[in-house]
Order: sequence, then structure tokens, then C-alpha cells
Amino acid sequence: MDARRILAIVTILAVITVAVGVPMWAAPYNKLDQQLLTGQMLPGMVLLASGTLYLTVSEMMRARRALMLVGACAPIADIILIVRDTSADPTSHNLFPFELIMVTLWGLMFIVPALLLGVALRAWVRRQAH
Repeated sequence: MDARRILAIVTILAVITVAVGVPMWAAPYNKLDQQLLTGQMLPGMVLLASGTLYLTVSEMMRARRALMLVGACAPIADIILIVRDTSADPTSHNLFPFELIMVTLWGLMFIVPALLLGVALRAWVRRQAH
């Protein structure tokens, strides 16, 4: 991989992490479940799916690597929230393992369909080229 491709991938992953994290970081901890239900995190999750689709179709990385790296964006955003909140109040995230699992599964609900669509589109484009 050349430096430009690595820089593009890192930039895409950073933008996705910030887009997923900003709604989490802006709200108090006791309102995170309401954000998931009311759709305030939806734009970040749509960007999560779009980034997965782009990275897969453009062949910037293999599907498995895209799943692992993009799949880590939502938990990383949540870890930043946990570190910030526990630095002020060490007891604020007593159930953080469950919180990480919930955020990871929420992200995978958007990533997996986009990944499958990306793999199918990539195969279709390759077939059309021959």
C-alpha cells in the first residue's frame, strides 16, 4: 500500500469515528439510550455504512479488513466517551463492557449490510469489465 492510500484510509476512519462520536460526546451519559432510539446517532451510522461501502467497492481494502477497521470506529468513539466521563467521575460507567457490546452491535447493524452490498457490487463491476 502506498502512502496516499494509507492516508485516505486513516482520514476516512477518523471522519467516521468523529461522526459517530459527536452525538455521543454531546449528550449526558444517561441519555445515550434515547439517542439510539430517537435517531440522533443515525447520521453517523449512515456515514459508517457509506464508508464501509466505499472502502469495499473501491478496493481500498479487503472486505474482512474493512469489517474490522470500520467496525472499530463506533467502539473507539465510545471508549473516548468512557475515558472522558470516568476521568470526572470514576463510577459513571460501571457497566462499560455492556455499553461497548451494545455500541459494537449497533454499528455492525449498519456495517454488515453495506459490506455485503459492497462485495456484491465489486464482483459485478469485475464481471462487467471482462
